[in-house]
Amino acid sequence: MNERQTGNPLLFGYDIAYTEHSHTSKSTDDLLLLDAERYRKMNEKRKLHHRSGVTALEMIFDPDFGDKAIILEGRGGCITRGEDVISCWSISHTDYGAVAVLSASDSQIGVDMEPRGREVSDGALHEITGYNPSWSPPYRSNLRTWMAIEAISKALGYGLRISKDVVYSNGRWRYGGLQWNLDFLDTVLGEVPHIVSVASVIKEGP
Repeated sequence: MNERQTGNPLLFGYDIAYTEHSHTSKSTDDLLLLDAERYRKMNEKRKLHHRSGVTALEMIFDPDFGDKAIILEGRGGCITRGEDVISCWSISHTDYGAVAVLSASDSQIGVDMEPRGREVSDGALHEITGYNPSWSPPYRSNLRTWMAIEAISKALGYGLRISKDVVYSNGRWRYGGLQWNLDFLDTVLGEVPHIVSVASVIKEGP
């Protein structure tokens, strides 16, 4: 399955596309956003995951020659044209496929995808959140809480090293002065049900 799912980007704020690894070409010739130098250093499994992710991204963004997909700390995934950031993106993979999201503007966006059956223990969750009894996430599922934090962390380009500073309070996910909207979507890749979390910045907060 190579599938683009897009509503009105002006309404939802992003486009999204999925690619199964089994449908991903071994060639990189047509992938203008693939970082060839970084790609050469990957093992074969990582190369497959990366090709699938870039394939999904180019389903929702038609790059010009010279456009680059880079990750900037504090901004997350950015598509640059010359010195300008023209859009923001994020990619996630599992052993079955990849998902890519593209913001409708240059607003930060992050995505995480996991098989629905993945289990996250209380101990693993406390390790990334720090045990802080002053806040509690809005989900009963540890997996959804993990995915929310990971998507926000990716939207900022820092990864999970900032996870202990991502919190949920007063009905909003927050990091620093930013507040985040979280969407959870369902998809099936390789006949395996998956959950996708998409984090998009909504406004600057106090």
